[in-house]
Amino acid sequence: MVDAGRNIADLSPEKLELLEMLLQEEGGDLNYCPLSYGQQRLWFLDQLEPGNPVYNIPGSVRLTGPLQLSALQQSLNEVIRRHEALRTRFVTLDGQPMQVIEAELELPLEVVDLSAMTVAERETEALRLSDAAARAGFDLTTGRCCERLCCAFLPMNTCCC
Repeated sequence: MVDAGRNIADLSPEKLELLEMLLQEEGGDLNYCPLSYGQQRLWFLDQLEPGNPVYNIPGSVRLTGPLQLSALQQSLNEVIRRHEALRTRFVTLDGQPMQVIEAELELPLEVVDLSAMTVAERETEALRLSDAAARAGFDLTTGRCCERLCCAFLPMNTCCC
């Protein structure tokens, strides 16, 4: 996918001013782009059944050893910063779906501490949290496609869903 935001950012101030003027004449905006065919399909299906998790790609990772939560959150936010598809949300303008690529979007990291539970209870709860995260749909209008990420802390053992 062409990084339109980066291409626009590389324009000289004169060319950027000209682009803004042309877009204003046509009633356009730098922040709104038409949806691709795949995005149109996803938007249409979401209109029929909002929040359906059928397109979710769930995954869980078990990490062993001490975890620096701030480093994990910083790393995930860096991935989001580098991929505009993870910062894209859908809006409707004049009845037409459009995409908005946010300049920045930070992922809130939900932390659930399971250290007070027995080992068996921890495993059961970690699996339940992972399953719940996989089944949760997301709102295409917010642009938070990774919003369901959660961390369940076990002593020296962390499960990230």
